[in-house]
Amino acid sequence: MLKASFILGLISGIFGIITGACGGFAGMCGAAVCSVFKESDTGGVDAAFYTGIVLIILSIAGIVGAGLVQKEKIVGTILQASYPVVGFISIMVIGLVFGNVKGLLDLALYIFALPALLFAIATILGFLGKAKKEQ
Repeated sequence: MLKASFILGLISGIFGIITGACGGFAGMCGAAVCSVFKESDTGGVDAAFYTGIVLIILSIAGIVGAGLVQKEKIVGTILQASYPVVGFISIMVIGLVFGNVKGLLDLALYIFALPALLFAIATILGFLGKAKKEQ
């Protein structure tokens, strides 16, 4: 199960980096267009940027956890569990600080959902797997 946790964690991390970059970029572009047409303030630019940065950092931590899960089971699974837990909390805090600018919080949660689900499954597999005994 640790090998499956490694593979799923690696796939989740790659998806997390891609979705964090694309979601942050799409949010910034949407907020910039809205500010040009004077529909809203530019608070969405900061919120989208910070959301993307947080998701990319957590994805990198999850990839490191996936790499560690076969040697250091507990450390690896905790790092993989950091993406769904800390990511959800940070998106909610960013939404509270900047407000839900034109559905930006909804977009961030949709982008966050797939890698978070995959990291959660990888975390469960990591906790259920048995560490190899070194001889």
